[in-house]
Amino acid sequence: MDKRTLCIGLYSIKMIFKNVSGVDHIYIIKLKIGGVCMKHKLTWIVIVILVIGSILFMGSINVNYDLKKYLPKDTALVEGIDLYENHFGTSSYIVLMVEDLTLGESLALYDDLLTTEEVSSIDFIPSVLNPFTYASFLSSVDLTTASIIQGQMDTMMGLGLSFEESFYQVVMSLPDEAKESFLTSLDQYQQGNDWRMTLTLSIKASDPSLDGVIDQIETKIETTESPYYLTGGLMSTRFTRQAIEGEIMKITWIIIPLILIILLLMTPSFADLIVFIIVSGVAIIINLGTNALLPDVSFITQSMAIALQLAISLDYIIFIVHRNHEDRKEVTDPTLRIQTTLSHVKSPVIASALTTAVSFLALIFMRFSIGMDIGIVFMKAVILSVLSSLIIGPMLIRGLDLWIEKSKHRVFIPRFSAFARFVYRFRFVFLVTFLLLIAPAYYFQSHNQFIYGESSLTGSEGSSYYDDEQEVVKKFGYHTQMVILMEEDVMKESSLMTLLYQDTSLPIQSISGYPSLFNLTSDPLILSTLEGNFHQDGWARIILDLNMPEESDESFTHYQTILNHLQTLELSNAYVLGSTSAAITIKDVIEDDYLFVNLIALGLIMIVIFVTFKNLLLPIILPLVIVTSVFLAMSIPYLIGDPLSFLGYLIVSTILLGATIDYAILFTKRYIEIRKSKSAHESIQMAIGDTAPSITTSAIIFGIAGLSVGVISSILTIKQIGLQIALGAFFGMLTVLVLLPQLIYIFDKWIVKSSI
Repeated sequence: MDKRTLCIGLYSIKMIFKNVSGVDHIYIIKLKIGGVCMKHKLTWIVIVILVIGSILFMGSINVNYDLKKYLPKDTALVEGIDLYENHFGTSSYIVLMVEDLTLGESLALYDDLLTTEEVSSIDFIPSVLNPFTYASFLSSVDLTTASIIQGQMDTMMGLGLSFEESFYQVVMSLPDEAKESFLTSLDQYQQGNDWRMTLTLSIKASDPSLDGVIDQIETKIETTESPYYLTGGLMSTRFTRQAIEGEIMKITWIIIPLILIILLLMTPSFADLIVFIIVSGVAIIINLGTNALLPDVSFITQSMAIALQLAISLDYIIFIVHRNHEDRKEVTDPTLRIQTTLSHVKSPVIASALTTAVSFLALIFMRFSIGMDIGIVFMKAVILSVLSSLIIGPMLIRGLDLWIEKSKHRVFIPRFSAFARFVYRFRFVFLVTFLLLIAPAYYFQSHNQFIYGESSLTGSEGSSYYDDEQEVVKKFGYHTQMVILMEEDVMKESSLMTLLYQDTSLPIQSISGYPSLFNLTSDPLILSTLEGNFHQDGWARIILDLNMPEESDESFTHYQTILNHLQTLELSNAYVLGSTSAAITIKDVIEDDYLFVNLIALGLIMIVIFVTFKNLLLPIILPLVIVTSVFLAMSIPYLIGDPLSFLGYLIVSTILLGATIDYAILFTKRYIEIRKSKSAHESIQMAIGDTAPSITTSAIIFGIAGLSVGVISSILTIKQIGLQIALGAFFGMLTVLVLLPQLIYIFDKWIVKSSI
């Protein structure tokens, strides 16, 4: 590469709005040839420094796995969580089910686990069989029976059995009616030789010592040499984190070769691959590195960062490379050719980048602030990608001009001239078909069954966490916890617990609060010792265990019933905490976000299209086509009966709206260029033939990126986002190449008249 070639670079960048449809306000790149171009060298030095710095910073990205962090601060749930942690401290839980153990072995494991650092308590057999319940039991029988039972206890404990084992044997020897209440309580801990216990830990899921604590727990369980299963909030978070950390690189190493193969088949030169790799690689590395400058990045953003940006960033450089190959037919001088290419593509490329960027910008307006997290990261990705394409791309294309020419090969992509004629010939059939599909597609996509809370973020079917969870539910049923936090008032606490117990519509399996201690003892000293479990600083907590999934219509109904009981007792300053209340809060927030965010995205995209084409009709036609493709993509889950994560639904709708409209802008720009000298039907066919290779290549890459994420990820929401992106890419390509030409052709005269 000689000095003349090396001097092709960024000599000056003018305002990024020069020459969109002839108006002097989009950035263009001026190329200076000849001599030693110091600015060119400086540009490469800056790029290298940014890349090296970004690589060093990648390891410092802080990934957040707690969705509740993104809820608005003024929601009752967030206020309640803050109050709870301030007065009762931080607590998280792990559910353990272990099989094929005797009672003595399970109690020995219980004692061993209690010695684990950060394990503050364990809900197990001793919660039912303890000295307090024993004393209460003895007081309920006559003196003779009590004396006999005490003698049995002394004998068994003298033989070496623990208190709990001895009490258990006593219970088993009681008449059926007498032991029924004990057995009902013990069912949540024992099913045959299988045992379930809930470990409460004084540690947050984000604590870096979590893995060490869980490793200690697993080591102790493994000494029993029995099968075991671990679920619960901490295990869910740990599974999600480990899955994402392992899957990111797996997705990357699968997606890169696939995309390179597609590019190799669909671009005319082997050297084009070098341009694609460097342009995309620089943008992705800098974007990932600069993520370390943010306070944290959500695990959803982190999991999709490489795959999604790779799909986005390639769009712009694909358009440039394909147009440069077209210009080779007419322009022989390499320098003049790259200038000609830039004059042709800078308008649609920058307009496409802006529409994608503003769709991510719209996410920033979500009250559920994960939208801000995703919006900032991917808006930054779009900006870096288009800058890399318009700055590094032309330098590489000009610098590798000779090699690009010499390494040309057969393009393994179908010729689209026949397809263009086919689309034109059956234009009315296609138009009527799409018009008939719009209304059903809208209905289907709006009537999907949605999931909102943490259940959409755990392992999907077939993952290790999902399998463990199903095993526990199969043996012991659901044990969803809710905590009612209220101002301390023993009378009102007692009234509430009684009201909840008497409501047979609620699937309450157990309820614990300070008033329940009176069933165990009346000793003031003992009550004072135990009171701290339920009363702190003027606040009280009541803990419910319900036989229901964390998220379902039935669960939401039960949640509302509990709120109604709080209102009945006029407990206005009370909070219901737990996974179910989190799901309902997220549901309320993001359902409000959906319409608002999409209207913002649509409005901003329409403004960009108007500025780009200086036309009043195109800002309506182009988004209409893309919205149709989004509706079609989102209809598929409804038709196959799969529940859809609403968070993923919102994110994908916005991403597809901004990303696939690139295709519509590219097609329309080419049509307008050709229409200046050709008839409408000739312009339609030529525009399809000219833009279909770029659109098809881009859509296939976008689809592969989404499909790779969808197939590999074991996290339900991320899997669904990937699969929906793949569907959206397909329908986006289909509507732009089939529906858009029909609308452009029909409204050709009005499009011409509405230009300003």
